[in-house]
This record gives sequence, structure tokens and C-alpha cells, in this order.
Amino acid sequence: MFFSSMLVTVITVPVIIIQSFSCRQLCIKFLCQLEGFCSVINAVSIVYHLALMSVVRYLTLTDNRYFTILFKHHGLYAVLFCWTMALVWAILPLFGINQYVPEGMGLHCSPDWNDSSWRSRTYFLIGTIFIYLLPLVTIICMNMTTYRTLYRLIQSVNTSTKASEFSTKLIYSNNNNVKDNKYKNVLRLCRLRVDKRLALAGIIVITVFILTWTSYSIFSLIKLIYGTIKPYDNSKTLTICSLLCKMSLLLNPLIYIFTIRTSRLLPKFCLK
Repeated sequence: MFFSSMLVTVITVPVIIIQSFSCRQLCIKFLCQLEGFCSVINAVSIVYHLALMSVVRYLTLTDNRYFTILFKHHGLYAVLFCWTMALVWAILPLFGINQYVPEGMGLHCSPDWNDSSWRSRTYFLIGTIFIYLLPLVTIICMNMTTYRTLYRLIQSVNTSTKASEFSTKLIYSNNNNVKDNKYKNVLRLCRLRVDKRLALAGIIVITVFILTWTSYSIFSLIKLIYGTIKPYDNSKTLTICSLLCKMSLLLNPLIYIFTIRTSRLLPKFCLK
């Protein structure tokens, strides 16, 4: 996911900045195809990786032994699957299914939403389902389930820790097992708090995802079906929606990186 954001930063952002400051469009066909291809493959891969991370987070939380063994030995295949699916969606416009053209104000390129051919319409409609709707439902359901499971586990561990503290006061000198049990409960509680922070990061990512991608999907689909978006049928609207999507591609990895870095410090404070 971080690699996808780096590609957007290196390829897409400079093209937009140069065109903005030069006040002219760089209508080179190869550059447009490259920028459009990179935007699509990175956007789709990040969406699929977000869905994958939501599933992994839930299964890790539930201590699924089969999943742990499977993902330990075959986790790379899941990542490769995300990139393969992203490559398929990005490469189809290069083979006549659609085409990459300047979008909105011409500062960036994307698939041609004005193409009314049946192949193009099928591409966009199926893409809306498998790139937007299904990943969105997966991300929301998995994160909601994860958060509920975390709340239940934290309450259970808190109750167990309080019971261990009471038992330790009574038989501290005669039974070290109670003390060990209390120590394990504290570590477990710290781990759950880290998972809670990651779940919170997931909620933030969902919010960013909905705010940025929903507007772009709605405007694009209306334009695809009806050919116009009155009274909002202007280049600035679609450009703003598209730039918001690209901004989310840069924000999502940063949210997880910041959360992971701060979460690593949490167990150290718990042991003090």
C-alpha cells in the first residue's frame, strides 16, 4: 500500500503540479496513458489491500490457528492477488475496452467516462461493483465486527485482571501462578489496546474512503448513464472529486504508519 502511494506521488502528482503552474495541458498520449494507468492500478490495489487488511485484522484478533498457519506460509499470494486484480482493471483500457483520456480540467487522465459503447459501460458497471461496492461492504463489516469483538475481549480481560489482583493480595506469598496469570492478563490487555488503535485507524480510513470515493463514483456513474450531471456538469466538479480520490491514496498509508508507530510504544508503557 505504501508502494502504491509512492507511485502516485512520483508519477501522478508531478504531472498535475506542472500543468497547474504552467497553465497548460500536457496532452501527450503516452504521458496520459501512463498517468491514467498508474492512477487506476494504484487506486484499485489500495482499495483491495484495505479490504484484505480488514479481514486479516479480524482473523488475527480471533486467534484463528488455521488462518495463522495459512497466512504465514501463503500471505504473499494474497498480496499478489490484489496487485493482479488491480493490473487487470488498469490494463483493460489499453486493449480497446476503454481508453485513458484527460478528465475534468485536463490536469489528469482517467478512463473515458463519455464512452457510451456497451464494452465501456460494462467495464464501468462491473468495476463499480468489484472495485467500490464489494470492498466497501467488506471494509465496513469487518471493521465493525472487529470493534465489537475488541470491546467484548477488553471487558473480559479487565474482569479477569481485577479478579487476579484480588487473588494476588490474598495468596501472593504462596502462589506465584496467580501473579503470572495477572502478568499475562496485563500483556493481553495491552495487545487488545493496540488492536483497538488499529481498529480506530480502520474507521478513519473508512471515513476517508467514503468521503472521497463515493462522490467520484456517483458523479461518474450519472455522467455515464445520462451523459450529463446538471446542474453540476462542469469540469471543475469532476476534477475536484478525482483529486480527492488521489489524496486518499496518499493519506491511507500514512494513517496506518502513524498508528503502527505509536502502537509499538504502548506495550512498553503498560509494563511500567
